[in-house]
Amino acid sequence: MSKAYRTMEECKVELLKQNKPGYYDVVKDFVVQFDGKYDWVTAGCVNTSTKEKFQIYPEYDEGEAPQGIEQLGIRPGINI
Repeated sequence: MSKAYRTMEECKVELLKQNKPGYYDVVKDFVVQFDGKYDWVTAGCVNTSTKEKFQIYPEYDEGEAPQGIEQLGIRPGINI
């Protein structure tokens, strides 16, 4: 799942779209595309020229994160 954007701002706007408060449209599309078989960990944009990155992460209520997600070591601010 990738798409080219003219600017980083265009990508940010797309990533942050929410038709239902608290639910990112891009994530809904991902879950639907894979028939609910996968959860998401991060979604983002990278400007290959400047190396600027923008990422969104799921927010889970305490104790509700999918089992094993902490083993991935992915947290806001950590490069993947």
